[in-house]
Amino acid sequence: MGPIAVLVHCIIISSFYHGILSALYSRQIGKYQPSSIIATRHVASVIECAFMCLQESTCSSYNFKVKDPSELKPCELNNRTDDHSDLIDDAMYEYGYLAANYTTGMKTGIVGRCAW
Repeated sequence: MGPIAVLVHCIIISSFYHGILSALYSRQIGKYQPSSIIATRHVASVIECAFMCLQESTCSSYNFKVKDPSELKPCELNNRTDDHSDLIDDAMYEYGYLAANYTTGMKTGIVGRCAW
């Protein structure tokens, strides 16, 4: 299956930034990027995983473990998207990378809610 585009919109409330944060992620279901993980978070949905990536200044992609019985699923933040040749097939995961970021202003210290 080829990439699926998802537009993430976030309403931001922060002492640093107020407004709308938007980013376009390209998602590849059944793919995993093993070589550039910088942090792991546990979240309830892929949209929260994408938002975690937006909050992290060095994050440019993520691995989200779709098939996990836990309520909170692993979300691995990656700092690299330049080379998709090292993606591996793994039906348990979804790989998403930042295709376009429409955000202006400060990216760190952001608290907000996202929607599809």
